Parts: sequence; C-alpha cells; structure tokens
Amino acid sequence: MKVEFKSHILKSKDCADAVVKKAASIEGISNTQLDAPNGYLILDCISHNTLISLEMSLAEIGHPIKGFPIEISEANDSETALF
Repeated sequence: MKVEFKSHILKSKDCADAVVKKAASIEGISNTQLDAPNGYLILDCISHNTLISLEMSLAEIGHPIKGFPIEISEANDSETALF
C-alpha cells in the first residue's frame, strides 16, 4: 500500500536525509520519497505493523509523525486514513 505521512521537522536537507534514510532502513518499506517543502513522506509499506515501526523509529530520531498516515489509492487517487 502507498502511504503518506506528515512530519513537521523537515526544514533542512540533513533532517530530510535522516528521515528518508531511517524509513528506507525498515524492513517492509520501499519506494521512499520526500516532499520536503510540504513535509510529506510518501512510501510503500507491507503492513500496519511496519507503519508502527516507522512511526516509532522516526520519533526516536526526533522526527515524529504528525497526525495519521493516509493510504493513497493509485487506482482512483482517493485517500483513506489508516487509523
């Protein structure tokens, strides 16, 4: 599933790089992309548990997720909150 997260501490390139690197290091996450100006992290993940791991990992490095992850349905471009 393709998921979009909002992170509020992506102002610098170093912060953005740290978030992308951490997300990409988690098993079950792929195709990590960052929309730094808008503070969105977009990625593919295999399960809800993977999302929980991502949220905890990003919080540990000082980049907590803001709000709930949104699943992006590529077929019809609709969005659905996952929680």
